[in-house]
Amino acid sequence: MVFSTRTNAHLQLATPPHLRGRILSLYLAGFVGGTSVGCPIIGWITDLHGPRTGLLTSGSICVLTAAATALTTAARHPLPRLRQHDP
Repeated sequence: MVFSTRTNAHLQLATPPHLRGRILSLYLAGFVGGTSVGCPIIGWITDLHGPRTGLLTSGSICVLTAAATALTTAARHPLPRLRQHDP
């Protein structure tokens, strides 16, 4: 709940006013539409292989998505290097 509220607020504040409606519609299409695509696929996997496999698949997708997001963010915004002082 906090994630969706913060993301929505960030998008509205960071987007120019003339693009705000378009950006929010794309965000909501991905946020809400992703569930309607993913649920039947996970349900099919669970039906074929059992609940453990369905949960493992769902969890794996979440972990892989988080890792990809972290790597992409780190590549775009590298941390500044610390200056080393000579003794």
